[in-house]
Amino acid sequence: MARTIETIHNQMIELKKKDAILDTLNSESATAIWRLWSYIVAVAIWTLEKLFDIHREEMEQLYSEHHAHTLEWYSTRAKGFMLGKAPDELQPMPFSWKYDTTGMTEKEIEDAKIITYASCTKAREANNRIVLELKVASGTGGTRKPLKPEKELEPFRNYMERNVQDAGVDLRCVSMEADRIKMKWTVYYDPQILDKNGNRLDGEEPNVVKNAIIAYLSHLPFNELYVPTYHVDYVQQIEGVKVPVINWVKSSRYTEKLNEATFTDVPEKGRIAAAGWFKFPTQDELWELGEDDYLQIEMIPFTYGQI
Repeated sequence: MARTIETIHNQMIELKKKDAILDTLNSESATAIWRLWSYIVAVAIWTLEKLFDIHREEMEQLYSEHHAHTLEWYSTRAKGFMLGKAPDELQPMPFSWKYDTTGMTEKEIEDAKIITYASCTKAREANNRIVLELKVASGTGGTRKPLKPEKELEPFRNYMERNVQDAGVDLRCVSMEADRIKMKWTVYYDPQILDKNGNRLDGEEPNVVKNAIIAYLSHLPFNELYVPTYHVDYVQQIEGVKVPVINWVKSSRYTEKLNEATFTDVPEKGRIAAAGWFKFPTQDELWELGEDDYLQIEMIPFTYGQI
């Protein structure tokens, strides 16, 4: 790690004091020529050390991304997929493959990289066979969507099979609609800060409680374990929320007919979404389920000794 300019400069001055030949350089003025030159040299040394730091970080990043046969390596290669580029346009590079992007603008390159979320994990099938499950999705800014089956997912699978997948490895590429989730909360709130609907009394922000509960799902990393306790901890940070309690959480894999979905309780230890991420049902899906709301929140004013 690079030393600070001040540290380097002070060390130079201390070394100078130990050298009798340099005793004539004894001005204490901050603008003395010898001090200015020593400061310039200190800046140059600091710059070099910073460059060393940057180089090390880049090499560590490259190693983590390109080291073959790791789960992260498969995820990185997945994000490198470019829609519309034929496999024979790939150029062999050390540790990986790279597309030939000659003549393409940066925007064209970024637009071709349709996969923005990827996670590779080991999965055990019913016959106890271990496979690699690669979940992928597109989208930006916290929004996620599955790949189109024929136009996007099939070309991606072909890319992984022909250019990435190791011989003998059973790789399963998955891109599905988000698992649906619904829940019920009881939130004890400070009546001096929030009202019974979860709005701030000062008018700065409406629906702060509901917004925080929803926001947690979008902040949850792709294919991360959803743990109800962590969700409670997140909502607890909202000013005015005293005691948030999750009464129950249920989730289900996505089905085209949601009334055929099987919602089961999310265990305390958590659950990973089959698609890689969770999403609350849309209003149309709620009508199909015959329910009023995907998120039930009971707001109760908090008084000490009440709970």
